[in-house]
Amino acid sequence: MQKKGEIAMRVLPLSLLRLFLLQCVMTLILTLTMQDAYAQRGGRGGGRGGNGGSNGPVHTNPSSSFLSVNQYMYDGDRLPLHNKMDLSMADALEISAQSSSWNAALEIKLNRQTIQTVQLSSYMQAKKVLIPQLHMGDKLVLKVIGQVYIQSIEATKAYSPGPGNGQNDRLVALLHGQFTASTTLKVRKLIAEQNGRGVLQGKNVKKVVLVASSARGRAQAQLLINGQPVGWSQTIPTYKTRLVFELNGRRNVVGNQIQSIELKINGRAVTLNRIAVVTNNSQGGHHGGGQHPRQSVGVQVNRSFLGSQNVSLQSLIGYQRVNMHAPVRKLIIDVAGHGNVMVNGAGMRLGSVSSLGRISTSETVHVNGAASIAQISMRVAGRLTIKSITIQY
Repeated sequence: MQKKGEIAMRVLPLSLLRLFLLQCVMTLILTLTMQDAYAQRGGRGGGRGGNGGSNGPVHTNPSSSFLSVNQYMYDGDRLPLHNKMDLSMADALEISAQSSSWNAALEIKLNRQTIQTVQLSSYMQAKKVLIPQLHMGDKLVLKVIGQVYIQSIEATKAYSPGPGNGQNDRLVALLHGQFTASTTLKVRKLIAEQNGRGVLQGKNVKKVVLVASSARGRAQAQLLINGQPVGWSQTIPTYKTRLVFELNGRRNVVGNQIQSIELKINGRAVTLNRIAVVTNNSQGGHHGGGQHPRQSVGVQVNRSFLGSQNVSLQSLIGYQRVNMHAPVRKLIIDVAGHGNVMVNGAGMRLGSVSSLGRISTSETVHVNGAASIAQISMRVAGRLTIKSITIQY
């Protein structure tokens, strides 16, 4: 009898151990199953936030150029934009979002390569990001850094696709994948050869667009007007992309203010696809109805900052011939380095511009007439350079 009891005591712990191991295996299987379902639902961003108590995925329509998100997303979350919206005619994304953590940002990735990083602020902003033309099989993904709230994403055109009712016209010269090293492209000549002699004469040039790529991603392109550089040189990446060079000022008429338009290419193994010149037939005459035409003034600043400083917009632009007291519609600020520029005016925060590297970043702050130049100040934090400021009234 005692021997049977000893056997029972030995068998009992063995049975408990088997039961414990079985429970562990079942728990592991259940955990893996839930993680798989969670991943298929779109990750952490698909189950938090949103409107009301909804925990459903992001509302998508692959045939639409507008994606409504309306939810919080977290570090490492991804949105496969190529699957969720129509990007076939887009060359830019307008992302409405705000940060919920100090280091929040959005990375735009093309085929796993980061092509742009968008720094976010603590209030809702619409950020416009240029993207390359997508081809079959390309994957464009938005990756979240930190914690952000994304309201919507819209695929747009960075510039008008063609003529229409007095709007911008676009004249294109196809370069058919021409392979070259350092060279200077005669833009007026190329446009004339494919669109007709004198086609640009009398046109008001708004911007010049180059579509190109380079083998090493280090080539540079610089717009030259009348032999002089306009704006800053731009890097030509390894993937085919659009580089947009905007001209400041209201009057840039070919044959009057403009005699030559050139693009200087520095670098090796550059593939050129096409050049476009975006024009407007208006030559800056007086508008009817007693309305004043909108003015745009570009100022080269080239001032560096270190640490945290307050500076007035008036001191940055110096003794330029501008109206210091007229309401400002928007500011386009070009910065480089690591830091942030907070723009304030008339007792309110107007917007901010952030930079994460040596390559310049140009962002728009919408003032919407709330303040004049004399009322606007900036708080600069970090180590960065304000290269230029364009003021639009």
